[in-house]
Amino acid sequence: MRIVDLKRVLMLSECSYKIHIVAFELNSRVSTVWNSIHQVEEKLGYRIFSRRGPDYIGLTEKGKEAIKQIRNILRDYKELDLR
Repeated sequence: MRIVDLKRVLMLSECSYKIHIVAFELNSRVSTVWNSIHQVEEKLGYRIFSRRGPDYIGLTEKGKEAIKQIRNILRDYKELDLR
């Protein structure tokens, strides 16, 4: 699991679950963001986001906890990177 993938997951949770906004903000492709989300979910063994068809519509219960942990990981990473 890469830091960039975790950042994309967090951004999706903070952008009203609009994957095209995350892609635009990161100057990336939607497919790249989608692949990051999928890879993190595969690694964790559960879905972070609820879906309706191809659209992300919210966080699962486990996803809510995962987002808290991801925030902590990214905060700690940023602190280490600043040292």
